[in-house]
Amino acid sequence: MAPVAVSSSPNTTDALRSKVVAASPDVTFAPASEPYQRRLKLVESDPGELEITFPLVLKPVRSAANLTAAQVVEAAKSFAPAPSAEYKPSKLQQLMDAHGGAVHFKGLPIQDADEFSKFMHALAGTLPPNAGAGERNNLLVHHVDKGLMVIRHAMAPNVATANEGPPHQSIGSHNEYGLSTHYPSIIAFCCLSPPTTGGQTPIVNSLALYDRLKSTVPGYIGKIERRGLTFVIHHPVAKVQGSVQGNSLYNADSFGPTPEAKVDLKSLNEEQKRKLVEENVLELAREGGWSDSHAGGGDATEEGEGGKLGAWHERGFSWTWLPDGSINVFQRVPGIRIHPTLQKPAYFNNVGNRYAYSKEHGCLQPPHYSEEKKDFFPPPSFPLLLDREGGAASDQEDESIPLEWLEEAHRWTERLQAHVEWEQGDVLVIDNLAVQHARTPWTGPRKLVASLWDQRSYLDKNVPIRT
Repeated sequence: MAPVAVSSSPNTTDALRSKVVAASPDVTFAPASEPYQRRLKLVESDPGELEITFPLVLKPVRSAANLTAAQVVEAAKSFAPAPSAEYKPSKLQQLMDAHGGAVHFKGLPIQDADEFSKFMHALAGTLPPNAGAGERNNLLVHHVDKGLMVIRHAMAPNVATANEGPPHQSIGSHNEYGLSTHYPSIIAFCCLSPPTTGGQTPIVNSLALYDRLKSTVPGYIGKIERRGLTFVIHHPVAKVQGSVQGNSLYNADSFGPTPEAKVDLKSLNEEQKRKLVEENVLELAREGGWSDSHAGGGDATEEGEGGKLGAWHERGFSWTWLPDGSINVFQRVPGIRIHPTLQKPAYFNNVGNRYAYSKEHGCLQPPHYSEEKKDFFPPPSFPLLLDREGGAASDQEDESIPLEWLEEAHRWTERLQAHVEWEQGDVLVIDNLAVQHARTPWTGPRKLVASLWDQRSYLDKNVPIRT
């Protein structure tokens, strides 16, 4: 089959499903078949919906032994978005849209974090010297973490270790920072060393999850659409090694001062440090459209298309300081969003992993505290609506989600997951707004690194569902 170019036409989606992709004069990628791939419909009830292969696996026609890292980096440029002030889909986005939001590049000669960094920067796109600054809006730019709960260490430009929790610890299904107002549009993983056993990355399409849950537990989905979700995140004072959520609240990527702020944390007293953290928590809430005027019963509406948003928007974020100086942050977010390009509802949240942690540690019931881990593992909950008659918020701000609903979401996640297997040099690129990912335990020298990116023009099209 001759290589074909991928146009930007929205009608090319179906044509991408089984075509060879010409990336550069030196490198041509061809779709490949792997046992972990799934065939599914995003919307099962729609007779006109086509089945897709999820994820798309692409391999260079030439073997890795006959390719250099420089050649695949050059080839990656053809998948990148074009400079533009407005959104224009890249070849990579078209491929992801046609295959459930994930592309697994296999057979790449990538050996280390630096080569992976160069590959991802090639996928990000380049701003020509004569282009206007606004044209960067459509390119991928480095994602800067805020409110980060996990420990990561930089390995190369915009490449860091993936979650550093121990190998025996699984990680439940989640959209990257789907429990926050601040999340990347693209997340990519690269395998520098494969596991001996286990260590798969299960992925599931968020649009398919919404569709199945809307059919089987409509009360659950309906309540998320009206209320949103609350996630309680514990941030310890100091880093906790060997934990999947052990980042210190005073780190710059959590709620501490950023390097740009030039604040000497040691010079602040306890009250000043807490005030700094609280302001950064509020700033994270404001990024999601919440403002201080909404607290205490203000009318939380949004301009533009004007729909009334849910209780998540009215309540915003809040927090509780604990006796040991750590903090529990209550993050209230939509839970369901309209996918920017496919224009279908997506189950965009971290319900899966928060429920899994709570269940594993025996913390499904209040106070949700593990004596063994000395940490909180509360399951997600529903924000309560404000008391409109009394004009004031009720004492209770959140409502427990029935455990049978959480368990049904867990079952559907497992049914729809594709368990991606790793070989050295593999790169898995995920549309974070369309795909949740997870992690299974492993043995051996598994080493994955991650790279997170924002595409501003794309993120701006991603809106919460309105009720």
